[in-house]
Amino acid sequence: MNLEQAILSQSKKVDSALETLKANRRYQQDKLTLGLNRVEQYVEEVEGDWLDDWTDEAGADEKTNGKLV
Repeated sequence: MNLEQAILSQSKKVDSALETLKANRRYQQDKLTLGLNRVEQYVEEVEGDWLDDWTDEAGADEKTNGKLV
């Protein structure tokens, strides 16, 4: 890897870190302004049947005696 490639690679990593920090700040600001209602902005199908599906997966774990397969 030459110097130019190394610099570009580092630049991409820095840009990615900055985007992550910006997203985190937006989430924190939404937490302050929207409270629990912010979930609707970040989670799809909040009112869906995800809990029913989740408990079905928990039931599958019981069949394996809690062991990960």
